[in-house]
Amino acid sequence: MCGICGFKTKEDLSNSEDLIRSMVAQMTHRGPDESGFYAEKGLSMGMRRLSIIDISGGTQPVISHDGSLVVFQNGEIYNYIELREELEEKHRFKTHSDTEVILHLYEEHGEDCVQKLNGMFAIAIYDKKKKKLLLFRDRYGIKPLYYYHDSNTFIYSSELRPILLYENIRKKLDFIAVDSYLRYQYVPHPLTMFEHIKRVRAGYMVVCDDKNEMSEKKYYDIPAKRKAVLSLQEHAEQVRREMENSVRLRLRSDVPVGVFLSGGIDSTIITALACRLMSKKVKTFSIGYKGVGPMFNEIPYCRKTAEYYQTDHNEIIVTPDHKEIIYKAVEHLEEPCGDSSSILTYIISKETARYVKVALSGTGGDELFGGYSRYLGIKLSRYYALIPRWIRKKIIEAFLKNARVNRTGYVKNFIRSVRKVHTSSDLPWLERYLRYMSLFQEESKNSFYLESLKEEIVKCRNERLNDTQYHRDPDLPGQLDDLNKLMFYDIKTYLPDDLLFLTDKMSMANSLEIRVPFMDHHMVEAAVHIPSPFKIHGWQKKFILQKAFQDIIPKEVFKRKKIGFMAPVDKWLKEDLRGFVDELLSPDAIRKRGFFDEKSIRNMIEYHRSEKEDYSQQIFSLIMLELWFRRFME
Repeated sequence: MCGICGFKTKEDLSNSEDLIRSMVAQMTHRGPDESGFYAEKGLSMGMRRLSIIDISGGTQPVISHDGSLVVFQNGEIYNYIELREELEEKHRFKTHSDTEVILHLYEEHGEDCVQKLNGMFAIAIYDKKKKKLLLFRDRYGIKPLYYYHDSNTFIYSSELRPILLYENIRKKLDFIAVDSYLRYQYVPHPLTMFEHIKRVRAGYMVVCDDKNEMSEKKYYDIPAKRKAVLSLQEHAEQVRREMENSVRLRLRSDVPVGVFLSGGIDSTIITALACRLMSKKVKTFSIGYKGVGPMFNEIPYCRKTAEYYQTDHNEIIVTPDHKEIIYKAVEHLEEPCGDSSSILTYIISKETARYVKVALSGTGGDELFGGYSRYLGIKLSRYYALIPRWIRKKIIEAFLKNARVNRTGYVKNFIRSVRKVHTSSDLPWLERYLRYMSLFQEESKNSFYLESLKEEIVKCRNERLNDTQYHRDPDLPGQLDDLNKLMFYDIKTYLPDDLLFLTDKMSMANSLEIRVPFMDHHMVEAAVHIPSPFKIHGWQKKFILQKAFQDIIPKEVFKRKKIGFMAPVDKWLKEDLRGFVDELLSPDAIRKRGFFDEKSIRNMIEYHRSEKEDYSQQIFSLIMLELWFRRFME
């Protein structure tokens, strides 16, 4: 695990050595153990390393015997042992690292080497004979990789800040990214907040050739068709088999490994399998809060699970001192992120890094196996649409309009969910889903966007239509029912752009490697084509996981309500962060930014504080956006 960066240029940069060293220094948190460099005329490459595999011998770069290939890697190749065994007949190894395996795979298979890899990775290979620089990002976007390209220079990095050190880059705001963020609470790839900096798409490679011309190519997509029609039992057995293998591979490490334990199904499965596979006592880590209700506090469930599996359990209790952490989160996220779990991930990663260098996380289980309430909402909306329209409009709509909602109680949170069903039940499946996921609906954006912002967004969209097409309409495999289409959509958008994005940024800010067993590509490919009734059975979510792991998971885990990994933002904004909100979203601050109608935002804040509406997500997202502007644009 590390951070990689570099540049290839036709310019004669007199400060090239200083630039690459400054870029690498920006990512010391990603790899505090050591640095590595490679340079020749027109090319500089570097990295910071967090030593996980082959601690003493895994220094980067790895260079071929004849000096024609140079490889840097951020991430882990979990099947490197099996690949090494295949390669040893023809290739001589100097280290025991997974990065050297990539080198010899490239010698053997060229660009197709990436097809052999099971892991999370961002890889940079310089092919000196072809004067070609190749970048590869893993299949599902677990590890980040950014790039900038103009007629003379190509720059890449695991983070944005190193690229911003290049003096010729204009920090021009991407208004499509701003608008997208205010819809989804994240910036969809390949966009960033800077118009001229992009993200390498998940499952893609980017090539900068001998003329410094750039091209990108998709090397992976989820197979379009399932291999065979299986019964419920056969699917359950396949899920069990793939998950056991995935956890086994992700426990490979030359340093201690722990597990994030939430008390829910996904992390409990990982904990149970890790306990079976590890000879030492498993270290587990959980997070809770002071002074909040059961909607947000999973600590009692975590304790029961830890006691059941006799783990070495550690609890982190979050206190109301949030401002300093929010500032740090904005710094390391590098892009606005309205998902409050970023704050929690930073806190738990900081504490976990005191004990281990690697932790396993249950991220991805909800998207693969139907764990979100919104999937139930989409299912419910089919039946809701059968209610006569006059009843929905005159009776139900009147009740929902006057009902008070928030996320702190089960009843009010349920009413909040019913509102989404009500407003989306007549829409096609994709529009229904996007309405569920939208932070600000189009009608509300129209009311608080100033005309100047609207004009900039329209101008950008007209100039660059293709930038948003991928996020709006990803290629869907055939034979998927509507619910599986939604889960697939999440795998292609919400996972890489929100959850995996913030997991990497917040953990690596604390020099901690997070591994995600549910995102093994064999596991994903098996899960995508499982019929949705096997995932959501009646109104029971993740039914297939219960079937697959019922012999090793306590029954209470499957029965209890899903809480979700989110902060009690509603309470924080009304109490602990009240002054923070007033300062960041003051009329003066809003006018200075010049994008939003100050009265609309003030009304939103007052409605939230009086509990007429739950605008906690919207307000938190606006705070994170304002802090991002102050850090990166001023």
